Amino acid sequence: MKKRIKHFIVIGLIALFVLEILLRVIGVNKSYSEKTSGTYIYQFDNQRSSWFHTWPPNTDFVFEHKEFRFYNKTNELGHRELSFKNFEQDTTSIKIVCLGDSFTEGDGAPYDSSWVRFFEKNLALELDTPVFAYNAGVCGSDVLFNFQMLKEKLVQAKPKMVIECLNNSDIIDIYYKGGQERFLSDGTTGAPNAKNWEILYKYSYIFRAFLVYFTAYDNYLIKQDPSERELALQIIANQVNQTYELCIENKIEYRLVVMPIPSDVQLKIKHIFESLPDSINKEISVINLYPILFSIYDSIPVEEYSWPINGHYNGKGYKIFGDAVFQEYMKSQELIN
Repeated sequence: MKKRIKHFIVIGLIALFVLEILLRVIGVNKSYSEKTSGTYIYQFDNQRSSWFHTWPPNTDFVFEHKEFRFYNKTNELGHRELSFKNFEQDTTSIKIVCLGDSFTEGDGAPYDSSWVRFFEKNLALELDTPVFAYNAGVCGSDVLFNFQMLKEKLVQAKPKMVIECLNNSDIIDIYYKGGQERFLSDGTTGAPNAKNWEILYKYSYIFRAFLVYFTAYDNYLIKQDPSERELALQIIANQVNQTYELCIENKIEYRLVVMPIPSDVQLKIKHIFESLPDSINKEISVINLYPILFSIYDSIPVEEYSWPINGHYNGKGYKIFGDAVFQEYMKSQELIN
């Protein structure tokens, strides 16, 4: 009997080992970072040394994925942008601050091909005056981090307008990073939503399969719970209201842009912010890019304007994006005037 038990244990261990190898080879439930860079990045471990979410300041680095390779340079605030001091001291241009995540920073394109640059050019031509749109977008940022940067650093430049971009991934950011509780009293950023079992998810594909197929979590480690989604939406709405109030206090125009990412366009996924107007200040001007971008990509393949693996737009896609922001912004101005 003991030999049989040992025999079954050995067979079971071998079977688990083979299954683990098979799942790894197939790539079942690979994380986004594994698909794009080949390494696993912890989703819930978001501890930082400050309340600001930026790249290392004054640094040259290569942003590389399987599909592209771009050289980047950050300024003194850690943004992929020209000197903030120059922006702050500019007295001849219409100054605009653009807040957002990787889709605002321009992940997947060189510095001069983010949507911010195309919007800047279009507005300068329309108004026949210099425009300086400061790109404060950072990969992985969200509305809470945007607010901290705006309040503590960017407001002092006295911009005329702030444009903040939202997309479906912002909900995921709240799931991972939490709300205001992430900002600790010692000036660092904690990880209030950290999961002790994520280390198992990193190293075991069998554990991944079990978690995805037998619990409410998906392969992005997001729990499919409507109440959690509503909580995340409320956190976003509260922060948008606070950012708007900060802008009003400083006599800055505020525009909220809701935009689809390439996968939304491919799958015709509507944005999850339909209830947002009920929770934010009625005076906030919301630019919804879903109708115009869905219409544009009905006649052209979005796959040619984005990176399939990385999931972001390429330079051509950001041009369409920037042009759309400009068109809808001009329409909103007409309504206001």
